Amino acid sequence: MNNPTRHPTAGFFRRMGAIFYDGILLFSLLFVAAIPAVVLHEKFVGRPLYGEPAYYPFLVSLYGIAFVYFGLPWIKTGQTPGMKIWGIRLESTSQRPIDWITALKRFIVAMISWLLFGAGFLVILFSRDKLAWHDAASGTRVVKT
Repeated sequence: MNNPTRHPTAGFFRRMGAIFYDGILLFSLLFVAAIPAVVLHEKFVGRPLYGEPAYYPFLVSLYGIAFVYFGLPWIKTGQTPGMKIWGIRLESTSQRPIDWITALKRFIVAMISWLLFGAGFLVILFSRDKLAWHDAASGTRVVKT
């Protein structure tokens, strides 16, 4: 892994640009992934999926797809498609390669941050080291490339 002092930490707006780009791609992927489950459930059960027992495994599968969308690129190259476009990369602060456990910690804390109206992202604006909650929790940081 690269030396964490070699590249400057990415700021809030660059990171939000990458998140916006990845959000569009992820929403498209989840939309396409959801169509078969929703259509088949309504066709064979005759009721919408929402509120049915199958709804919760369906949600878990969508979160699983989202986790793989972020986790796999973080582990392989440190960059999601949005991060590549915006010239940023994820790196470990401990010089160890990013593994699935690190990616999962990062993903879960980021989801909690979004549930709290982005509070974990907003701290980037006010912290000296420009770390979001999920950066601190997972021992990672986002740097400019």
